[in-house]
Amino acid sequence: MSNNTTITTQTYRGTFVKINGESRSMRFVRIADLPAGMISEAAHQHIRHLQQLHGSEVVYDLDKQGFRSYNWKTSSDSSNSEETVLISL
Repeated sequence: MSNNTTITTQTYRGTFVKINGESRSMRFVRIADLPAGMISEAAHQHIRHLQQLHGSEVVYDLDKQGFRSYNWKTSSDSSNSEETVLISL
């Protein structure tokens, strides 16, 4: 069962190159910008593990409604703004 929450937070838009060479645009929220307690400790541990494996930052993709990796090293553009968004965890 998912939990839908509407929050106002810092959001980002960016484009980066994926491991397979494809360009990927994403609208996302950084984990640190989500409200405290919104993600369980077990999920935080899993996120830290993924970040160590891939070297990318795990973020919440607003369009896909899930966690994804964002590679800042291959980011070609980015912007940020504050928005009211729906998070589905």
